[in-house]
Amino acid sequence: MSVADVDVTSTYEVKLTAEGVSLVSGGSEISADRESSEPSQFVTRAHGETTLNTGPIVFHSGVPVGGWGALTVFGAGGSRFSGHFHDSGAGNYNVALAIVVKAQSGTAYAWATQGHLNGTFTPGSRDYNWDISPLRSLDTGDANSLVSWWWQAATNWNIGGMVNSCVSNLGGATRVVWLNP
Repeated sequence: MSVADVDVTSTYEVKLTAEGVSLVSGGSEISADRESSEPSQFVTRAHGETTLNTGPIVFHSGVPVGGWGALTVFGAGGSRFSGHFHDSGAGNYNVALAIVVKAQSGTAYAWATQGHLNGTFTPGSRDYNWDISPLRSLDTGDANSLVSWWWQAATNWNIGGMVNSCVSNLGGATRVVWLNP
């Protein structure tokens, strides 16, 4: 694949390092058509809300962790951040997901979560689930003018660095607002 073959409206990448970190990310532009008749697998707009879905998250290089994440932004500024990770291997993993959206105003809004997954030989849950509706909300004007988004999932990684990377992949922002509870 050459650079000319890359679809710039939807990008997905995998980065691996020697420190045991596995990282996968993706993102896209968000159509200005609020009620698109062609729903995307990853971006759906209907009834005054925008839902962004990572699709299946699959780590590579032997990391037996997978999952998904979704973010719904409501026209009034509220949001719901949900998802799931599962460890199907013997080892334990710390896992994290960050989703950042950028509004036409230049403001980026960030949601992030992190959890621990136990492997086969460790007592405890092999699953990490979340369903968060933060009390803090987006500016109503921004909630209705989202232009792009980026997500990043990782094992054994710094969540602040993930948000910074997402903002960078969105071309920067005039300010970043964290919406974690």
